[in-house]
Amino acid sequence: MVLGHKPKNIVAKVRAIVTKTPRIKNERAITKYPYEVIKPAPFQAFDDKVAAEWWRNYNLVKHARAEEPSDGIPNSQLANLKSVLWALAALYILCQNLYKLLGESDLQLEPSRLFES
Repeated sequence: MVLGHKPKNIVAKVRAIVTKTPRIKNERAITKYPYEVIKPAPFQAFDDKVAAEWWRNYNLVKHARAEEPSDGIPNSQLANLKSVLWALAALYILCQNLYKLLGESDLQLEPSRLFES
C-alpha cells in the first residue's frame, strides 16, 4: 500500500491488511461451547478481485435489500445467521490482531462469549 493512499473498497482493504499481516488470511475464529463448533476463516475467500460471500451478502442487504435478482431469491433473505457469524468472526480476528500489533500489555479485550481466545 502506498503511503497516504486509502484503499477504496473492501477487496483493496483486505489486500492491504493481508500484505501487512499475511497470517490473517487463514486465521479462524472458533465458536465456544455450548454452541456448535464452527471455525470460520472470514478472510480466506477474499481474492484480488472478489469479496467473500459474507461481505457480498452484507452489501446486497444493505444497499439493495428490496431487489429480487434473476434467481428469484430476494436480497433480504441473504440476511442470515451464517453471514452474521462470519462478519463477527472477521471483527474478532481484526480486534485480536490489533491488540497484538499495539503490543500493550495493559490493553485487554473483553473475553468473547462466542469465540475461543
